[in-house]
Order: sequence, then C-alpha cells, then structure tokens
Amino acid sequence: MNKYILYINERFPIPGVVLYAATLFWVSYSFVNLFAQRTGWSNHDFIMGFIIYFMIFLHLRIFDEHKDYSKDVIAHPERLLSRGVITLKELRRILIPVMIIEAVIAFYLGEVIFIAWLGAMIWTLLMLKEFFVPDYLNRRIGLYLVSHQLLVPFMMAIPLCLRMQKVIFQRQETINLLLLVLGAMCFTVTYELGRKTWSADRENINADSYTREWGIIKTILITLLISFSGTTVLSWIIYNYKISVIYIIINYLLFILLLVSEITFYKNQTIKNSKNIELAGAVFMLGTFINVAISFTMYL
Repeated sequence: MNKYILYINERFPIPGVVLYAATLFWVSYSFVNLFAQRTGWSNHDFIMGFIIYFMIFLHLRIFDEHKDYSKDVIAHPERLLSRGVITLKELRRILIPVMIIEAVIAFYLGEVIFIAWLGAMIWTLLMLKEFFVPDYLNRRIGLYLVSHQLLVPFMMAIPLCLRMQKVIFQRQETINLLLLVLGAMCFTVTYELGRKTWSADRENINADSYTREWGIIKTILITLLISFSGTTVLSWIIYNYKISVIYIIINYLLFILLLVSEITFYKNQTIKNSKNIELAGAVFMLGTFINVAISFTMYL
C-alpha cells in the first residue's frame, strides 16, 4: 500500500485530478441548463458521473506508464517506476478493478451512458497503442497532441448524455454544443502546451517538448492563439444566452494572466518562468471551467 501511496503522490496528485475531473464534468453537465431550465439535474448522477471521470483519469495514467515506460526509464530515471520501487505489474493490479468500477457505474446509470463510456474507453485503448502508428505520431508532435486530446469529446459525452436523456434536446443547440466541446478542447490543449513549454536549460534530450520541436516563439504564439480562441468560444456561448457579462470579463482576465506569463517567459527564459507557464495554464483552464460552469448553473 505504501508503494501505491508514493506513486499516487508522484504521478497522480489527487487534489489536482479531482479538481480537473470535477470542473470538466461540471461544465458539460451544467450546459444542459441553457435549454432545459435545470430539468434532470441530479446530485446523485453528478457524483456517479464524477467517479467515472476520476477512474478514467486513473486508468489513463496507468496506460500512459505502460505506453511510455521504455522512454521514461531513460528520460526520467528518478521516478519511482523507473527505479523499480513500483512495477508495471503492480500497477496492473489496480488497473482492472478501476476499469470494472467504471463499467459498473456506467451500466448502472443506463445504456446510453454505458455506450458513451465505452466510446471513451475505446479511445483510451487506441491511445495506449498510439493508434497503431507510433512512429508516425511520434515524429509529429502536433498531431500526437490533437489525437490524444480528442479524448475530451468522448469524456464530455458522458455528462451530456446523462442530462440529455432526461430532457428534450433541441436541434438548434447542436452548434452551441459543438462550440462547447471545441472550447473545452482548446483549454485542455493549452494546458498540455504549457506543461512542455521549457527553457533551454530545462530541455531533456530524451523527452519531447513543444519548445524543442517548434521553438519558443512559435510555441508561445500557438498557445496564445488556441487559448484566446477557447476563451472567445466559451464567452460567446455565455453572451448568446444573455448571461451576465461579468463571467465574460472573468474569462478574459484569466486569459490575460496566461498572456502575462507567456510574455514574461519570452523576455526571461528561465526554469522558474517556464514552470510559471504550466501553473498559469492550469489556473487558466480550471478557472475558466469553474467560471463557465457557474454561469451555466446559475442560468434561469
């Protein structure tokens, strides 16, 4: 048990995962308020759905450890798994129970939810196998990023289906739904870019980074373009439903926070400022998700 606790602390920080799982789930679940007037909101379903999310992120982490093991042993020899403190076999002992819990809860919530969960599960399995073209993807870091971030729509389908099976989904909401998914993907991509926006003295020849592949200026510009697009898309949804402009202002203030961190890093490319981008990316993503989810939840 001590091994698992050490591993969780190192590679799966529970507070951060809980916050990420809860906010992403909340944004999707509360979106239905915009056309259902809170019909079908269930705290029970919300909690059950959140547990599915949390378990998916845990099994995804274990999948990644298996997928990247040969590279991580070289690139990150200090990690518990690389040092043999815990083994892949020991991680698999918790993998199967975790996936069973996901399946049981999804089935309990209904056939539609189970199918939505199954879609997410299949996509994570494809990610594990790197879509059966690992060499092709590894040579194209941008395509690799997008292919893995396409898990987000499958994840969002779970809470959306959980609410929409109890309400009438109007056809005119399709565009707004697609924009919501697109916006959410922009935020998750922004965070992923921030995680690997490194200064020269932080680069690891055995580990991929966007700054090493694209250069610092290009990485910053791509990050800002994607983050601004996501902010604008989610803010447009808020504006379209005539929700308070305060929520839109908060969205753009969070974007400015990210913008400042990127500019600061560009002017002074240190390890500290590089890590600040990762922190700003997390605050930007989670803060916006919380802000937007509150705006949807409060919608009348």
